[in-house]
Amino acid sequence: MQCFALPGDGTMYAVQVAASSSGDNYKLNLVHKGVNSNTNKQYMQLAYFGHGSNIVYEKGLWGEAWIWVGNYGTNTAKDGTLHYTSNQTVARICFEADKELSPEDVTEQWYLPGAHNIHPAIDVERRQIAFWSLNQDNSAGYFHVYNLDEVLAIPKKQVTLTYPILRGVAGEATRSYSPTVHNLADITPIATIVLNSSSWEGCEYNFGTGGIQGFELKGGRIYHYHGSGNDNTTDNITPVTSVVTVFDLDGHVVEQHRVMAVADPAALAKAGITDTGFMESEGIKIYGDKLYLGYATRKSTDNRRYVTILSYPLRSKGENQ
Repeated sequence: MQCFALPGDGTMYAVQVAASSSGDNYKLNLVHKGVNSNTNKQYMQLAYFGHGSNIVYEKGLWGEAWIWVGNYGTNTAKDGTLHYTSNQTVARICFEADKELSPEDVTEQWYLPGAHNIHPAIDVERRQIAFWSLNQDNSAGYFHVYNLDEVLAIPKKQVTLTYPILRGVAGEATRSYSPTVHNLADITPIATIVLNSSSWEGCEYNFGTGGIQGFELKGGRIYHYHGSGNDNTTDNITPVTSVVTVFDLDGHVVEQHRVMAVADPAALAKAGITDTGFMESEGIKIYGDKLYLGYATRKSTDNRRYVTILSYPLRSKGENQ
């Protein structure tokens, strides 16, 4: 799992890179299933979209599910395999089980010239949308926050994407694409926050420009999530580091917290979650008064990656907790 969304009906949406063993790892599986069950699981596939680092669920007027997800990715692998990242647009697609889409099938997508690895988060109550992205040389990351209604109202136009795209293995020819998009350059953001590799005041854990494993926009705050797994061995287990950093829209860090529940390998093993301590941060969401943190979990007993989601009460402003 790279990210997830909870509609509130006992089901979940999750996005994952398709299996490399079948040669499908240029696709994303967009899965709809029960939160605690694989019964009646449905999925659609998104070819050449990217890595799916952040998705947003939107309920349509007639109950249909709309998913916002990165689109127009490129193969960034250097060893002859496939690893699609660095997407240049954000698509809004309707979930349809058993359907496969390519980037050219998308009719609703948003573009920010010069940005790549661009992903969305939406605060419906405040009518705001944020996009996280990297600049050309990956020296800086950005959060751009916009009025959601202005973003939805941008007229469509055809553009040539900033970066050529590789749909093949290293050494093959790249090509340019010219999709029809809503161009974010046509409106002014509410806020822009620049992330660079320098240290941040009030931060114990420096997240640099990248390493993002998801983010959320809620109540005038951006919740940045990062953390990686360990070597997945039962010998000399290394506790993982998983961190939530909270920004206000002026770019100030107002809170930073390490998730201590995943930093205790013995407790994770006792709970039956993992005997190796492998908990890779994958997706952060806020629904109501709860914060949800997603993890890809591994065990020494098999080669599967399990989904683990932890929930926490989201404290009110000014509450000392």
